[in-house]
Amino acid sequence: FDNVGGELLDEVLTRMSTGGKIICCGSISQYDKKDSEKYGVKNILDITTKCLTVHGFLLGLWASELPAALPELAKMVKDGQIIPEETVLHGFDKVVDGMLGLLQGTNTGKMIISV
Repeated sequence: FDNVGGELLDEVLTRMSTGGKIICCGSISQYDKKDSEKYGVKNILDITTKCLTVHGFLLGLWASELPAALPELAKMVKDGQIIPEETVLHGFDKVVDGMLGLLQGTNTGKMIISV
């Protein structure tokens, strides 16, 4: 799963095995950039030469599946099959730091600001 895009995606393409799959569900490294500043992937040829599959994924398109998936996912977290990673900041005064950190990539996993 790629949530970062940009230079990281470019590097990942060089390390993929033949027949590999990439699910793109975000591009956080590019969101706050002007079009002229956005990173253009240079290793795009690897998709062809390694027979890669690259597929976009938007959670909203699967909203109807969410009620059935939530109990199963919760059980997987409880059983340790899924280990969520998150960065938690406490206090309303941390909102700006949290948003900037999210865009700068200083967080691990989900960025949570507890107010």
